[in-house]
Amino acid sequence: MNLLVVLALVPLIWRLAIQFLPAQWTELYAYWDADVLNDGLARWTNMGYWDDASSFSEAGEALARRLLSFANVPRLDNVLDVAHGSGDSLLLHLESNPKHLTAIASLPSDTEMAQERVNQWFLEHAGKTDITWYTGSASVRPNKDFDHPLYPMRGFLGESSSQAEGEEAEQVVFDDHDETAAPKAVEHKPLPGSEPYDLVYILDALYHFPPSRGSFVDSVLPNLRPGGVLAYTDILAPPSYAAFPGKLFANFLSMMLRVPAANLAAGLTVEEYEARLRNAGYNAKVEDWTAHVLPGFSANLKGRGGVWWLTGWLVEKGADNGWKCVAVRAQRPL
Repeated sequence: MNLLVVLALVPLIWRLAIQFLPAQWTELYAYWDADVLNDGLARWTNMGYWDDASSFSEAGEALARRLLSFANVPRLDNVLDVAHGSGDSLLLHLESNPKHLTAIASLPSDTEMAQERVNQWFLEHAGKTDITWYTGSASVRPNKDFDHPLYPMRGFLGESSSQAEGEEAEQVVFDDHDETAAPKAVEHKPLPGSEPYDLVYILDALYHFPPSRGSFVDSVLPNLRPGGVLAYTDILAPPSYAAFPGKLFANFLSMMLRVPAANLAAGLTVEEYEARLRNAGYNAKVEDWTAHVLPGFSANLKGRGGVWWLTGWLVEKGADNGWKCVAVRAQRPL
């Protein structure tokens, strides 16, 4: 068989294979060792905001706090954090004591770690936040993922929910009604936290969500209250990736990094990205944070030596060739 044909088939074979492999084998961040990267108790895994930061932990927290500040949401009654990792960003949200916090992670180990850390936080702080935990894909499948935090009719369909308030999560299951009982008026109320979100917060992860960032962003809009905000950081590939031969390299990176090819091959400028969000129905603001993120991230990794040095070098070359890190604030109109 022609070698070029074999190489061309590699992405297809990989995409088929990962459907049958456990998430812990194929999830990129399962190998991104938070213990090695951080010092102390922190377990940040984002690329960091490196102005005035002297360590990976400081930079990771700085990016998380800066994104929360950039979101600029005065009312935080109901918050959804997607891809929270080991839970550092959840602890950040708890500082503002929201009424309800929903946490999505793709790895069971991340959910377990985050639950332990949140429970410990409640032992040390006063707070009455209800928490719903969800382990699974960030992307909702219509007519399938009825218990997903972004399912449009969540809370009204009798699904299960896990909550915690400074203690072990307790599962609540809604039973079927007794058909022999006399009919009576029923007041349909959503589950706690199933009201529209004030903030959907995604730190350095949205570019991984299938099938594309566009479809995910579209799914969030109806789940926001009027004035609610979707806030996230994202990576933009150079515009050259939208055409051949850049598109071939985008497909290769898609396979290696578990990033949907549509997110890499879009080739959007910051201005085009913002325009697409507006066309999707948001009031949008996109800022270029590349200079604050990629150089410091690269330098920190290179300073560790070994395979970390190689990763840092690749980040450096990516920045030199036009890759960008942006912050996005997308608000549902009032």
